[in-house]
Amino acid sequence: MKENLEVHEYLALLNTPCLNQQVKLGFLFSCYTGLRWVDVKRMEWSDLQESKLITRIIQKKAGRPVILTLHPVAIAILSQVRSMIHGECTGKVFTLPRADGANKALEQWVSDAGINKHITLSCARLSFSILLKDKQVDDPTIAYLLGHSTAKQVPKTYKRHRPKDQTEAINHLPSHKKTVII
Repeated sequence: MKENLEVHEYLALLNTPCLNQQVKLGFLFSCYTGLRWVDVKRMEWSDLQESKLITRIIQKKAGRPVILTLHPVAIAILSQVRSMIHGECTGKVFTLPRADGANKALEQWVSDAGINKHITLSCARLSFSILLKDKQVDDPTIAYLLGHSTAKQVPKTYKRHRPKDQTEAINHLPSHKKTVII
């Protein structure tokens, strides 16, 4: 079962340096867009229009690409990448290593952030969907954001495999001010 990141872990990663800045920015971009690593890796500046990303994912029913509205953090990531480029913003947005090299950098970065989980590149997409689901975003919207033509995959594939907080769940049970032992 894949691990996923929680809100506080997103924030820890945002605030922790990474040995490979491009891996950090690419992974965080995936966390905030739900794009697969391969799609982040091949994303080009021409795919962006203001605060929207026109993906190469073509929806079968409509025959059109998915258009994603970018989160402010995703926009800030793109601004940071722009500031690192000397010259015109053309071609690929990120300069990323192969998946095995990126996963090694990711492993060290996650550890440096104090996150004790096995996080891989594909965990970004899963984390994106789980955090949206936690905020009661409906399955069709999550499916659209992930580039699926139907919502069938969302409850099957993009779900929380481990309880988020057992204490919070247990506290939903009725209780008395006084403990009653039967």
